[in-house]
Amino acid sequence: AVAGHGALVFIEVDPVGSPGVFTEVPECNFEINIASFTRPSTNVTPHNDNDHDTHVIGTLMRPDFSGTLNYLYGNAVHAAMKAHGINKVTFGMVVQSATSNGTLDRVIWSGGLTAWTDKNPQREGARAVDFTFRPSGPWKVDNVLYS
Repeated sequence: AVAGHGALVFIEVDPVGSPGVFTEVPECNFEINIASFTRPSTNVTPHNDNDHDTHVIGTLMRPDFSGTLNYLYGNAVHAAMKAHGINKVTFGMVVQSATSNGTLDRVIWSGGLTAWTDKNPQREGARAVDFTFRPSGPWKVDNVLYS
């Protein structure tokens, strides 16, 4: 379940029956950017202001979290991720570095799958899946809750 440079990914397999219980996602095969965000801005400079521009900074926007899994038939975590996407289930996800102490270098967010693409190999080899997770709502970065 080590992705990128040793990052680990966990999901809530059963967000209704066992909320807050995270299980490691095996066979992650992608680079991870954690705690990324942007804030769009709107120019609100009055027409008669020739000295400087004025902007309003907008809502914090997190990018989609995408990756590739070496898909394992019969794996409960992979099956749960796919089922969450099909059934439009909101679930929690944790992304952390391999050296995280459980609070630092760690992001916890909720959201849902917006894409799941099975990729069958042309030749013998591992079956892969590309997925896209869309964060939504509050998130916790390095043990600080942002809501």
